[in-house]
Amino acid sequence: MKLSFANKLTASYLFVVAVTLLFTGAFLSQRLKKTFLSHLEQSLATEAKLIEQIIPSKKEDLQGWIQAEGREMGCRITVIGPDGVVAADSERTSDEVKRMDNHAERPEVRAALASGMGESTRHSATLDEDMMYVALPRAQGEGIIRLALPVTDVRHRIATFQRDFL
Repeated sequence: MKLSFANKLTASYLFVVAVTLLFTGAFLSQRLKKTFLSHLEQSLATEAKLIEQIIPSKKEDLQGWIQAEGREMGCRITVIGPDGVVAADSERTSDEVKRMDNHAERPEVRAALASGMGESTRHSATLDEDMMYVALPRAQGEGIIRLALPVTDVRHRIATFQRDFL
């Protein structure tokens, strides 16, 4: 069967349109992901600054307060001393906090100490899911306050967009 010139032209036109739409969808997906992650980072940084303003000064009150705030805000909050030792964590009990690894070498902690703010999106072995971490130095060199949220919501939104786009 021989295709007419009009059919060949139509097929090539449809191919170009399909490829263009595919590249456009991929580009928009990446832009949306960057935008969502950027907004999440800004939100976590703002919340960390607010927490820093109201955090209790007594160490014995810290763990319970951090757990209550973490539940209220719906995110993980970790207070890390200047030496990298975890002082409190909203997802752990006091006994578990004492056994947590030193956090001095975590990328977001190092960046916060070096430049005033650190961000890292990576897998949490503790929670077994991908998380975005934002860390800020505390006043008077008291260490770091770090907030974290799972990035599964961002991935879900991108997948929904991709499905709708297709």
